[in-house]
Formats: sequence, structure tokens, C-alpha cells
Amino acid sequence: MEITNASDIIRKEIIHIPITDTIEMCLVNIASGTPFISVLELRQLNDSIYSPSETGTLLLYNRWDFGTQQEEWCLIRDKDDVYDRIWKPFTLGSWKSINASLVTSSFSTSDYKLPGIVMATAATPANESESLVLSLNMDDDPSQKLYMYMHFAEVEQLKDQIREFYISVNDDESYGGPIAPIYLFPTTIYSKYSMSGSTRNELLISLKKTERSTLPPIINALEIYILKQLSRSSTQQDDVDAMKRIKSDYAVSKNWQGDPCLPMEYQWDGNLSSSNLSGNILASFSSLKSLQNLDLSYNNLTGPVPEFFADLPSLTTLNLTGNNLTGSVPQAVMDKFKDGILSLGGNPNLCMSESCQGKTKKKKNNFLVPVIISILSVVGP
Repeated sequence: MEITNASDIIRKEIIHIPITDTIEMCLVNIASGTPFISVLELRQLNDSIYSPSETGTLLLYNRWDFGTQQEEWCLIRDKDDVYDRIWKPFTLGSWKSINASLVTSSFSTSDYKLPGIVMATAATPANESESLVLSLNMDDDPSQKLYMYMHFAEVEQLKDQIREFYISVNDDESYGGPIAPIYLFPTTIYSKYSMSGSTRNELLISLKKTERSTLPPIINALEIYILKQLSRSSTQQDDVDAMKRIKSDYAVSKNWQGDPCLPMEYQWDGNLSSSNLSGNILASFSSLKSLQNLDLSYNNLTGPVPEFFADLPSLTTLNLTGNNLTGSVPQAVMDKFKDGILSLGGNPNLCMSESCQGKTKKKKNNFLVPVIISILSVVGP
């Protein structure tokens, strides 16, 4: 995202299905200025709506209210919309507006809970013999995958008349129909699979009345979303949870954090050397299965060296120098770092002698400067 005018208001809206109890939202500096955000709002949706058939997150392309008399710059955000959606007025010169004589709560009876002020107006062709056509330019990225949600409701009381029509998208007449909107009651027609404008660089939506229809087609509102795949894997949730527990249990006061969204580019700064840590080495470290380097040197850690360090498959560097650890170093840990770096000096009560290890040869310790914790990202399901 690039902001070139300080007076511009830019809104981005996504529909995301979280796989954990927490959501990490990150603003990433891509060398185009310091990222910032003014407002972040979260709304809970019914999981029976806005559910694409493909895995991914839905990014709002646009959300239009048709038939309203509001100016295009006057966004509609109705207090009765339980999902707090923002609607943009839209019309074309070839359309005319029609509206219901009253705004009723019946418009909100579907799972989409559509606001009455939006559904009480509709657009219809000014020439009743023509189809209602909406063309969207897709030159920016004609291959992007789109999901559409069309909302219909009859706003006129019909007497011996029929309003019925087909929906076609890019000349594909199998999209939906025939549709006969119900008076003051919403009907939502949505794409079960994604579509694109890749063949013609546009998305052409056409509503054409059936042969028996005496009235032209109408449409009240339209939502279009872009399917986005999160190409960058986030940090594994188990790793994030473990690191949060470690920070809390040790009361780490320094700015010990990183980026849970882009862990490889913006790694967790896990240098806990000289951080006034005290007590035993926490079992939470055993959950960091992607941990490569760990520096706990020059603290006041006590108790034994945990054997679980031997079970961390990615750990190659462990620095426990300058603590008050006691007991013997587990042989499994010693074996683990034969080809790595294990630093244990400065622990006067820690036994590393041959009698402790039951070996004829004592392992030489390597001393190192502080290192960082690196958490590898793993693609989620």
C-alpha cells in the first residue's frame, strides 16, 4: 500500500478464518516509508456466509449500494447493519432508481443480515427492454480470482406483473436464474467458484429478463471480493505461544519480540543474555521445535540442564554460560552438540567431569558471543 496524499482515507477490509485463538496483524516496512495504521476494527461474522470454496482470505474489491440517491462520495454505514459493513453508492446513466415505500426489518432476515437502508433501493435499466449491465475493468490484474455476492429484493408491489431474469457473467449464462425477487425479502446469489477477467480484462455482469417477464431486472447491492493466498508463512502458533509464556514467566522487560507474520525476514530477537532471568530453565523451551540458536548466558538460572534440549531437532547452538546451574549435564545433551556449539562455563556447581558423564574423555566446551533465537516458519494447513 502506498499513500501519496495525506488527505486520502484508505480502507482495507478482509474476511479471514483464523485457525487459532489469536490473530497477528503486521505492518511490514518495504523500504517505502514507516508503516502506520490509524484504526483497526474487528467484526465477527456468521461462518455460513462469505465462505469461498478455495482456501484463502477474501479481500474486499468493492461493495455497492445500487439505486440510492446518495452521492458517490457519501459512504453508507448503517447502525442497523449487525456486521458493520460500509456500502458505496453507485449508479450509471443507463439506470434508473426505484425504492420501497418503507424500510423494513424483513430485509435483514437472511444470514447476510443486510441493512434495510441498502436493500430498500434498487437499480433497473432506464430502457425497460434492455438488460442491466455492469462492466468492471480488470486491467490491473485480470487473472485475480474473484467471488461475487449479489443481493436482490423486490421493492415494488407487483400487480399482475412478473419480474424474472437470468444472470450471466462474461457471457456465461449458467451463473444463475431465473431469479424472481421476493417483495421486501432478500435473496443472495453468490459464486460457488472463483471467476476472473483473464480472457477479456473485464468482468461483465448482465441481468436479462426472461421471455415471460413483464418487468426489467433489478439489483439492490453487490459485493465483490478478491481471493488472496497468504504467500508468506506465519510463525508456527506453538512457537509463538511458547515464546509468550517464556516472556511472561521470566518477566522479560526488554523489547523481546519479532514479527509473527514474516518470521524469516523479521526474526524474533531472542537474545536473552543478561536479562535478569532467574529460576529453573522453563519447560516452555521444549515447545520451540524450530529453534536453531539459544543464548541464556549471564543470568541467574538455577537447577539442572534439561534433557529436552537434546530433543530439539533444529537446535545447533546453546549458550548457558555464567549461570548457577547444578547437577550433571545429561549425556544426551552432550551428544547432541558434538557437531554444534555448547557453552557451559561459569557454572561452578555444574558437573561436567568424567565421573558425572561416565566417559573416558571429557568434552571440551566452546564459548561464544550472544546469539539470537530464530524461529523457522512452517506452512500451515
